[in-house]
Amino acid sequence: MAEIWRRDWWKITAGALALAVSASPGLSNTAGRDAAFVKARAALARGDGVAAEIALKDAQAQGADKRTIAAGMGEAFLVEGKLDKAREWLGAGQFADADQTRGLRMLSRLESQQGNTAAALAALEKAIAANAKDADALVDLAQLRYRTGNQFAALDALQSALKMRPDNLRALDFQGLIVRDQFGPEAAIIWFERGLMKSPNDGVLLGDYAATLGELGRYREMLVVTRRMLELGVGEPRAHYLQAVLAGRAGNLSLARSCLNRAGAAADDMPSAALLSGIIHLQDGNPKLAVDAFQRITGQQPQNEVAHLLLARALYEAGDQKGVIERYSAWASSPSAPPYLLTLVARAYEDTGNRALAAPLLDRAAAVQQAGLRPVFAFAATGSAPADAAAAQVRAALAGGRANEAVAIAERLRGDWRGMGSAHLLAGDAYFAAGRFDLAASAFAEAARVRGDDNLAVRLVLANAGQGRLAPGAQVAANFLATHPQSPVGARLAADYAASVGDWGRARMLLENLAVGSGDRDMRLLSDLSFAQLRLGDTKAAVQSARRALDIQPASPVAAQALAMALKAGKQDEALAAALSARAARP
Repeated sequence: MAEIWRRDWWKITAGALALAVSASPGLSNTAGRDAAFVKARAALARGDGVAAEIALKDAQAQGADKRTIAAGMGEAFLVEGKLDKAREWLGAGQFADADQTRGLRMLSRLESQQGNTAAALAALEKAIAANAKDADALVDLAQLRYRTGNQFAALDALQSALKMRPDNLRALDFQGLIVRDQFGPEAAIIWFERGLMKSPNDGVLLGDYAATLGELGRYREMLVVTRRMLELGVGEPRAHYLQAVLAGRAGNLSLARSCLNRAGAAADDMPSAALLSGIIHLQDGNPKLAVDAFQRITGQQPQNEVAHLLLARALYEAGDQKGVIERYSAWASSPSAPPYLLTLVARAYEDTGNRALAAPLLDRAAAVQQAGLRPVFAFAATGSAPADAAAAQVRAALAGGRANEAVAIAERLRGDWRGMGSAHLLAGDAYFAAGRFDLAASAFAEAARVRGDDNLAVRLVLANAGQGRLAPGAQVAANFLATHPQSPVGARLAADYAASVGDWGRARMLLENLAVGSGDRDMRLLSDLSFAQLRLGDTKAAVQSARRALDIQPASPVAAQALAMALKAGKQDEALAAALSARAARP
């Protein structure tokens, strides 16, 4: 019996050992694969594509098939910017059932980054069809629609995502960005804070939160958030860039440059970083390096007026007067040219010995004109896209004084692109030029559903003023300043309307704050400030402000009139006052 027991024991033991030998690798592989997938998900969550790629290759070595890792590997390569590698994993659209929606979302991102908008939209539609309750897919759809000009439909998709998943981080973040565009940073901040309550270490939310704090002038809080990003190792390039912005605002250019250098190559894809880099080069006395930075931006964003003006200045300071003339003389000849550009092109003409062409530009820069509108799409080249071509036609009609033609084209554009905020803005410009201020105001209000920036605020105020509706215009100005407290344009509009209702104390306060900031070289602002000071009986301050205005633009009739009025009120230098009055009266 004992012998039988021993024999059977060895059989049982041998069987158990065989089972263990055959089962252990499978159990080990399953545990290893699961651990690798956990590592990959964590790496992708913090934006580390390389770590995710390594973890997924480990999962593959332990038996995971291609369909199971395809979505994650494609996302990893997208994060790394290796689009060809990403297509190897995403292009076939073959994903595990559990990853079908995610894989199609990654495919959509890939197609979008490679300019295949229709394919990107098709992939997202498949993703939503596969799982209609996936809020992330709806957020992706909202973002894609927003980028491609269908902003109203984008807002609908985003609201659906928030209704489905009120705590979805990407939906909360995108809602914050949209609210910031519509209503300003003060209204947006709550959305980023709501997301950070759910996930305090999310790099995207932290970056957008920090940028919004900066827009509100809450710089110490912004610095705390960027330091937190660096401690966590999330969104590091953006954190360094935001710290560079802070240093630049404080006038510490060496620190700003150092922060930009720490941002590394990732900053090259950020137009705002290139803009800051160019400004630093300009202030450092390296205009040729600034030219390179600004040319990069204008190539990517041909409608960016600020970048064009900075490029013109950099070319001029680099001694390339011919470059200024070649690039910007056509713009200078148009009615939409801002005074700063007119002056730069005029100086370039003077430096090349062509004073005859310089003089009329300087006269226009100094001339007093009623506040008007420059059409949107001011730098858009006529391309193959129908919207671009129509916008260019509207621009040409407006520049040529053919307002009715501009209205007809703009209305066709608006009919074709009902969801595009800029189409409504352009229609508003056309109606404004045609003197149809009521229709202009209506079109601008539609555009405001997408974006409420300085340009739109000015348009809404002027459209109301054109109808004689001063009170609604004043309310627009007040609301805009309340939601954009750091906006010089908002303060300027509010000051104008304070003056229009006789609130000279508020007008003076707003104008003096602007003059202390960036307005100390603004002739018109200083002239208006002089008038506000004069109305309050402060003759000495009025004379000082008017003299500063006239020093900036000695040929300006506005500055001449301001100083003449201040001198007369103070009973000072009556001969000079009379001469200035005569100069201001000349056509």
